[in-house]
Amino acid sequence: MRTPKIVLISTVSAGVLASAGYLAVLPETANAAPAQLVSHGVSTQEQSAALFDQWNAALATGDSKKVNALYSSDALLLPTVAAEMFDTSSERTGYFTHFLENNPSGIITESTSKRLGPGSIENSGLYTFTMRKTGQVIPARFTFIYEYQHGQWKIIAHHSSRVPEAN
Repeated sequence: MRTPKIVLISTVSAGVLASAGYLAVLPETANAAPAQLVSHGVSTQEQSAALFDQWNAALATGDSKKVNALYSSDALLLPTVAAEMFDTSSERTGYFTHFLENNPSGIITESTSKRLGPGSIENSGLYTFTMRKTGQVIPARFTFIYEYQHGQWKIIAHHSSRVPEAN
């Protein structure tokens, strides 16, 4: 899997780089601000990887509200380490408040992405979470569905489940 090159730039440079086909992350979008990625000429796989990196960076802040800001207001979350489903902002924020206590960090080990339409992307695969507080490692399967809403990519559905142990 090819990792996208993400360049931290100024607002003035964003249009120039986008017209040249680069993925640009503005300084205000680094550190897990809501997604404002310029994606002209970027493959669906590269866009998905950048959106995951932004989500993972939001986890690293330890701020459940920053993580939840990456989701649409009515997004569905079916998380790895909870039996419930969460489809409101307050439910997702509550879940992430607890989840972030373990200082998680995720790494995608395998994924595939598909453009579902002009403003939507599906990214599914395998990732591994390391809970840095406890050292626990959780291999999991995932699906993110992103939708471009009002100039921002938002997660509209996120399913994650532990990879079953081999028999």
